[in-house]
This record gives sequence, C-alpha cells and structure tokens, in this order.
Amino acid sequence: MAQQNYLVSSWQGLIQLLVNLCGKGYYYYHITELPVNKKSKWGDIDAKFIGKYQTDKNKWQRHRQKRKGIANFYYLRWEHLVLVLHTEGMVPREFLYDDKFSDIRRSPVFLKISDLSAFEIQIVDKKVSVTLSRDTYRGLKDMLYNVAKTKNKYKMKQTFNLINGFPAYKGVLGQKNQLAEYLVAQAKKNGILLKRIELRFNTKLRTLKNYDESEEGN
Repeated sequence: MAQQNYLVSSWQGLIQLLVNLCGKGYYYYHITELPVNKKSKWGDIDAKFIGKYQTDKNKWQRHRQKRKGIANFYYLRWEHLVLVLHTEGMVPREFLYDDKFSDIRRSPVFLKISDLSAFEIQIVDKKVSVTLSRDTYRGLKDMLYNVAKTKNKYKMKQTFNLINGFPAYKGVLGQKNQLAEYLVAQAKKNGILLKRIELRFNTKLRTLKNYDESEEGN
C-alpha cells in the first residue's frame, strides 16, 4: 500500500512512528512547524512535501529503491508538526533537496509537544532512545519539589501520577524512577514518610493507532 496515510492521530502516535521508522533505517529527518494562522493551507503544504519527495510509494517500490541504493522518503504530520524522514542512499537528481536534514545518530530529534512537554529521540548504542527533554524533566522536578512542601501525601501521590501520562519508553521510565526517588527524598525532608511503593508507576508501553480514521483506507 502506498504511503498515503500521513496525518498522525496523536503526538504519542508520532513518537511511535518515529521510533519504528528510525529502527528501519530512516535516520535523516527534517522537522518544521506549520503556521497556525495558515491552517487552511496545511493540506496544500502536505501535497507539496509528498510530491517533492515522492513519499507516496508502496512497500515493493520502497524495496526496489533500496535495492538500487536510492533513498526512501517518508512524510508525517501531527497537527502543526511536520516530519520528513529518509533512509541512506542516493537522493534522486530530480528532487529539490533544499530542506535541512539532520542525522538522528548524531543529532537528537527535539519534539516539542507543548510549552510544558517535549521529547528527545536519538539512537544510543544502535537502539532508538526516547527521553523527556531537559527542560521538561526540570519542570517536573520543580513541580514535585513544590508539592512536597505542602506536606500533603495525597497531593504528592496525585501529582506524581500525572507523570504516568507520558509514554513508557525505557528512557522515560528511567527518568520517572529518578523523579520518584526525588519525591520520596523531598517528602522526607518535609517530615512526611512516603514510600516508593506508594507511588503509582505505569511501566506498560501501549501500542496506539497511528493515523486519523479519515486517512485510513485511502
């Protein structure tokens, strides 16, 4: 089936697709944000990218290009975030290859979901790693520090539970574990005995639907 699906249903789905495609050799990426005030033109922009990099190819066409040493391209969009990926290989001469592409093996993908949350996706030891960005991690740490000052154990547990909303990738789980230990330590400093086992800790990574229903089956 040709890659006609490109409208991703959620930011979690975008990360899921990115991890999957990077694992298949789509190491090069171009990321950009579309202007919110020009939302009516987003469909036209999609069409330009798809045509520019000929992403509407089926599985067999992609295998054929790979065998010939030609780079394969993939186009994705979630709301205003556009992501173009491609594999190693020769870029066809007819392509107007004028967008800036980075190599995820050397430069992490910085995926800003909102003003309060962002992720870094990169390849570490030949595996795709997903972590919360430094600013997001610091923001969560500050939030836990402040709730510990209330000396209210219920609020502490409820606040920590908010972190379970982030996808349970290995890198994110490592950060969550550090935050849990930090909260326990801060609670102790404020005279509250909070045990690590009292904090809800989701470790299951859910598999999500990738694309909007309106796009599926096209």
